[in-house]
Amino acid sequence: MNSRSGPGPASDPHAGDAEVAPDAPSVGRRTVLQAGGAIVGTGIVGGTGSALWTDEVVADAVADYPPVGDRVGPRGERVHLLTAGDGPPVVLLHGDGGSVFDWTYSAFDRLAERYRVTAVDRPGFGYSDRPDRLGSPWAQARRLRSGFRSAGIENPVLVGHSRGASVALAYAAAFPTEVAGVVDVAGAPYGTTPPGTYFRTLTAPVVGVLFAETLAVPFARGPIADGLRAAFEPEGGAPPDYVDAYVAMERRPGQLRAHAFDAVRAPEGSDAFVERVHDIPVPVGAVHGTADRNVPVAQSRRLVASIDRARSFEVSGAGHELHFFHPERIVEAIQWVSRAG
Repeated sequence: MNSRSGPGPASDPHAGDAEVAPDAPSVGRRTVLQAGGAIVGTGIVGGTGSALWTDEVVADAVADYPPVGDRVGPRGERVHLLTAGDGPPVVLLHGDGGSVFDWTYSAFDRLAERYRVTAVDRPGFGYSDRPDRLGSPWAQARRLRSGFRSAGIENPVLVGHSRGASVALAYAAAFPTEVAGVVDVAGAPYGTTPPGTYFRTLTAPVVGVLFAETLAVPFARGPIADGLRAAFEPEGGAPPDYVDAYVAMERRPGQLRAHAFDAVRAPEGSDAFVERVHDIPVPVGAVHGTADRNVPVAQSRRLVASIDRARSFEVSGAGHELHFFHPERIVEAIQWVSRAG
């Protein structure tokens, strides 16, 4: 990340958080699950049975929603991305629990009419490999940079929704000469309410893996769908096809834990994060709904007030899912960032 090139192991607060990742079952994982099942009283048979159910959920997700783009980069560091259209490069980063489907079911085609647009699975989500430090926007930015280079993406406008906005801002802070600017869509750079027991359990060593494999995934469909639908309020219902895709991808244990690490560590590292973000030299457009129930509009107002080259694009009465309901405001923000840059 150059003389402003982002934290290395010494400055990243989670530099020692090594994670191994694949969702595919392994003998070692089965052993841990069996032992853990016995420890918590579910029994070896019960723990393994639930894990096999999880494997079936994962297999169904891959069968129903396979990769729609290319996976670039070396094995273990691959980034999944989908590109279409012609024009200036624009990269789309999804929010919590999401994937490229967040964009293909919403604004992707609209943006591809004007731009060379690329929707990306953030590292640890969708079909992108996990970074070595889960929950770190800096680690995700470094991995994305490698993927962009492999795909020939140069000097893009980064458009990040919700948690994806934090990764976009980290990227711009780390590599300011390699981006044209950032569009923050309903982002929360200053952190939100610390997550509860559910996400904290998922991030616990050993226990988190056991919980994801034996209990969280098999029984998570209803809560995940309900939470997603709530994010669409007060403007309308979530498209059923999108809900199915989102739930299928989020129920995979690897992605579920990546989501949990993001949610747990964002509030913990908020102060250090925004200190660097406030120094971003590139233009930042902040698109936010005044009726957003997930992330208060005060977040974007504070961001715009703290960055020299920033402008607000508020949407009166809008909620959190702006890319579904107000893609024209995102286009407007991209145009302003491109001109300002």
